[in-house]
Amino acid sequence: MPETVLIVDDDPAVRRVLRKMLQPAGYPLLEAADGDEALRLVKDRLPSLILLDMHMPRMDGIAALDHILEIDPKARVIMVTGDGDDARTRLALEHGACDVILKPFGAEGLRNSVLVNLAAR
Repeated sequence: MPETVLIVDDDPAVRRVLRKMLQPAGYPLLEAADGDEALRLVKDRLPSLILLDMHMPRMDGIAALDHILEIDPKARVIMVTGDGDDARTRLALEHGACDVILKPFGAEGLRNSVLVNLAAR
């Protein structure tokens, strides 16, 4: 079965950019606009990899990460953020994220992180 990637971001434009960058690689893609929707998809579909926005309303990315890893302790989660705060980056990694990608990001760097982290699954 192909590796499914879940894109979680409250900004539809960011989801669209991520989708366009990943579609050429042929991954089946799922999308969620917030942490609650992401948790439902993780429970129902167990995606292979999750691209998770760090800053979202209602449930931030760190809280969503914690809940995702409760559902699937083997989940591979790459945090995506426009915030270059090193303390938040360390916090995400300490909570179990496998990588942090800073916005704006390039297609090649994103695809490389996805490829490496899917291989580590």
